[in-house]
Amino acid sequence: MDTAGDAGDAGDSLLDRAVCSYAPTVNSLVHARRRGAARPDRPEPAAPLVVAVPAAPGSGSPPLDGVREEAGRLARLPGARLLLAEDAVRQSVLDALPRHAWAHFACHAVGALSGAAAGHVVLHDHATAPLTLSDIARLRLPDAELAYLSACETTSARREFADEALHITGAFHMAGFTHVVGTLWAVADDTSLEVSDRFYAAFGTAHPFPGRSAHALREAVRGIRDHAEGVRENPSLWAPYIHVGP
Repeated sequence: MDTAGDAGDAGDSLLDRAVCSYAPTVNSLVHARRRGAARPDRPEPAAPLVVAVPAAPGSGSPPLDGVREEAGRLARLPGARLLLAEDAVRQSVLDALPRHAWAHFACHAVGALSGAAAGHVVLHDHATAPLTLSDIARLRLPDAELAYLSACETTSARREFADEALHITGAFHMAGFTHVVGTLWAVADDTSLEVSDRFYAAFGTAHPFPGRSAHALREAVRGIRDHAEGVRENPSLWAPYIHVGP
């Protein structure tokens, strides 16, 4: 929807005129707004959980060369916890999520195109203990604010379940993350790194304000569309990134 506009005028699309956010259901939007309103302002920066898997054994997917750089920049923030490569396993992620209001995943993901049971984040131990859509949705994270999913197809679902939020992005939102950045289809590794950099530059990592995440994503996507070489002509590179939340 963000890309809708006049094909003859590259600067006249919905992305240039509005800040777009999506909600899986009306109820999820109502609950997200209530959670956000009930939280006090943070006097200190929120320490992020950074989960990064450059290459998962047995996944059959190509290595993600930009993941270490992407994760390393966030891992330098005060109080950040980095789960990298073999440390990024299902149980360690499930144990860490309740302790962090902000989480960033840089890895492969398998969308729920063949059903909710198939959707999972590809961690180091995915072959024996996948972190599934259901695992995430069952969490109850009252202090969660932002989940940034730098992975492929996190918002994809089977056509017959398209209105039921049965996808990874929706699962993080249902678990308690008020704001979730996800993707609609496969994304390029180098583009993901640049979108992440631009997002956090606009978001402000020193004293982040989660309510600005939709605006930050819009600025990031417009930035790569307008300034990255060869991107404007290929919407598949810049259009898959979406914000879910109020």
